[in-house]
Amino acid sequence: MSHSEKVLIADDDVHLQRAVTRQLRDAGYATAAVSDGKAALDALEQEAFSIALLDLEMPGVDGFGVLEALQRNTDGPVPIVLTGAGDVRRAVRALKLGAFDFLEKPCNPELLKNAVRRAMDYKAAKAHSRRMETIAQQWQATFDASPDVVIVTDLDGRITRCNRAAGALARQHPDAMTGRDVHEALCGNAHPDEECPLLVPHEQDGPQSGEHEIRSGWYEISCEPLKSGTGELWGRMLVARDVTRSRSARIKLMESESRYRALFE
Repeated sequence: MSHSEKVLIADDDVHLQRAVTRQLRDAGYATAAVSDGKAALDALEQEAFSIALLDLEMPGVDGFGVLEALQRNTDGPVPIVLTGAGDVRRAVRALKLGAFDFLEKPCNPELLKNAVRRAMDYKAAKAHSRRMETIAQQWQATFDASPDVVIVTDLDGRITRCNRAAGALARQHPDAMTGRDVHEALCGNAHPDEECPLLVPHEQDGPQSGEHEIRSGWYEISCEPLKSGTGELWGRMLVARDVTRSRSARIKLMESESRYRALFE
């Protein structure tokens, strides 16, 4: 079994270096080995590693020094420290500096491979979380760029996400609207729940649209169902476009046309 991830081994014990390198390569991992903390930092500057196995006692820059440097690099490798037998105090200090795990030397091959595998899983989970956070930020930026009111609700009409335009209409920060009933947040006491254009009965899973009055303005409201990959309805997206001016102009035009026709009747 081969892995694309690479492990950096930093230990001044050449025999341990060779043993750990052999064990990890047998497990399918690529490795590189250095003998002190300065060389480890140089290697981390020049190449990307997924895991760093660090001996705490090395000449020059020790394992603690490397850990402190790694704390400043959120995209760096996941550190696992190598300690002497029974050296719990130093291991605890290393964990406080961000070490993912610690192993006593000499390393048990199965414990070593298990620790590296868990650290790889942890790094993958962190990368996935960062990607999801980036996507969420990009999605929110797209939301906020829209002049229209955009709101996502669950099936009970509670807001799960909304943009700045929605917050401006409700006179609240968008984050403060999360979890609130959409009717309460935007309409207040303007009309009963059953007449609210923002609340759609559960049994209706098709798109809805129409013009409605909200907070002394008129909005063209469209409602689209949100479904999972299996087709299960889980929420709705509401988009409200301010049509107050265009509606007023349309009404004035109709009134003018009516008066004009009256002249010839």
